[in-house]
Amino acid sequence: MKNEYKINIDGEWTLEDLYLLPHIYSQIYGFMYSINKIKDISFESLDDFNTDFDERIHFTYTSQPWKGGYSAVNFYNYLKNIVPPKHRPRIKAIHYESPGFIELLLSVPVAIAIKEIVQSFCDAGKSAHSLYHEIYKGMQERKLLQIDVKKKELELKEADLKFVNSSAKSLAELIGFKNIKELHKVTRNPLTSLKILLSFYRRIRALADYTNKGKTKF
Repeated sequence: MKNEYKINIDGEWTLEDLYLLPHIYSQIYGFMYSINKIKDISFESLDDFNTDFDERIHFTYTSQPWKGGYSAVNFYNYLKNIVPPKHRPRIKAIHYESPGFIELLLSVPVAIAIKEIVQSFCDAGKSAHSLYHEIYKGMQERKLLQIDVKKKELELKEADLKFVNSSAKSLAELIGFKNIKELHKVTRNPLTSLKILLSFYRRIRALADYTNKGKTKF
């Protein structure tokens, strides 16, 4: 069937692995599913929406202050809920051998997009880690990490705004994230976009870690 997708697994797995991998994968899947749908959303202002799905997309991407970890938790929980039930990842089969596989029922184009980003991350190697830490340090120095993006978005200095836009573009390019325009389109706030992209990076890093250890092949 066209909605079937296999993640190959190998090596020794723990119960924690069997929880963490599906949990992280479902979060990334929700993000990539929604970001691809944003291409099809047409609105000229934040108050102009055509469907309930559009409104939920807008709420998900603009309702969080992004001052700490709770914003990321809420963001990914909302993403999971806006994916239509028929498109949410479901396990069809698990075969635990060496090698084995986890077979999923989902949107295959989204799964392929995730596969490509994980591969880009693995190919980037230490460059991805260095860029992430460089951006994070820059945000600390500019005191951007604790800014409530819902209240402070208009108060960014020109130099800070340039740093934010440049950082988002560089990180997206390095990990092969091709939808930075769609992300900016829905957040209408470059600092929100960067903070979301950093949270996405951390989740891709966790998936890539399984691949680098020889445990998965997406």
